[in-house]
Amino acid sequence: MLLQDLRLTRRSFGKDEGKMIGSAEFSNKQGKVTIKLTAEQCDKILRVCADSVIENSKEAAEMMTAGFIEAKAVLIEGDSNGN
Repeated sequence: MLLQDLRLTRRSFGKDEGKMIGSAEFSNKQGKVTIKLTAEQCDKILRVCADSVIENSKEAAEMMTAGFIEAKAVLIEGDSNGN
């Protein structure tokens, strides 16, 4: 069976507020199966993904700020040249 859908959600209200819940859907030619994931299972999945999420976030932040850093350098250089 192949994983078709994985959903992790943090409860925002009720007695389980703040806890993670989730589901995973698997399918093949014979059909599909969806299983519920406990908070502990969700935490394990997040731990596996954490390093990649952090690395991708850093890369995105660098790409988003690179233009501003370059523009600031040009402006500072222009000010020091009396422009």
